[in-house]
Amino acid sequence: MEESQEIKLFASDLDGTLIPVDESPDPQQLREFHDLIQSRSEFTLAYVTGRHFELALAGLALAGLPVPHYLVCDVGTSIYRSLSPLADKFDPSSWRPMESYSRQLSRLWDKNAVEVVEDTLLKINGVSLQEGEKQGNYKRSFYCTELSRELKEALAPWRERLCVVESFAVDSHYALIDLLPRGVNKLYAVRFILEELQMSPLEAVYAGDSGNDIALFESEMHGIVVGNAHQEVKAAVLANNWEGGENYIARGKTIAGVLEGLQYFGVRGG
Repeated sequence: MEESQEIKLFASDLDGTLIPVDESPDPQQLREFHDLIQSRSEFTLAYVTGRHFELALAGLALAGLPVPHYLVCDVGTSIYRSLSPLADKFDPSSWRPMESYSRQLSRLWDKNAVEVVEDTLLKINGVSLQEGEKQGNYKRSFYCTELSRELKEALAPWRERLCVVESFAVDSHYALIDLLPRGVNKLYAVRFILEELQMSPLEAVYAGDSGNDIALFESEMHGIVVGNAHQEVKAAVLANNWEGGENYIARGKTIAGVLEGLQYFGVRGG
């Protein structure tokens, strides 16, 4: 890559990026990732996931990933700060929600619109609310058997008042619908962290693999597209010449691709 600002923040998606979908992380690659993060005292680590907080912690502990400084959950609608970043173990009591972020989202949350959309969606065959623990203060989530034309038409009038995220569950045949505050997503949360740290976006790298990561690859940050990323993600990155950070499409999958990309952007062990 061309000469640029030093990378100070690494943010990454979890499932399919740092956490392989169908297997455990490679022990050697995991050790290399730990060593790289631990060797850079000025580095800030953030994980960004659609999982709710408890499920995110469980997944991170099971995968053996290093404890981050920040954990973005619920598709960007909650941020937690660790009191013991880079510790060896995940302690659920050592996390605090970022209240300043919650206050900001509360001003954007259109509760009335959400209630109307919920009533409308639940009348459509195949749509149901997700479990209580998968809901958030600023996130209303649904399962649906398919992203039908009827469903899309029901959502269309509300897209200017709410952020509507459509995706597919990694471990099931269900499609997922998330209603979020307008303009809020993973990118919004990472930008908030950058502002909190008073960092330039060009001092940040984000790694991901799926459609809800494209907004970050289109942003002013640098991006790592891991080798196992969905083809539509790679195609979107290759087809567009947006202004902002540089994107690197790795050959390696999951953690191997992350390590490859970080090396490309000059992030090496100290």
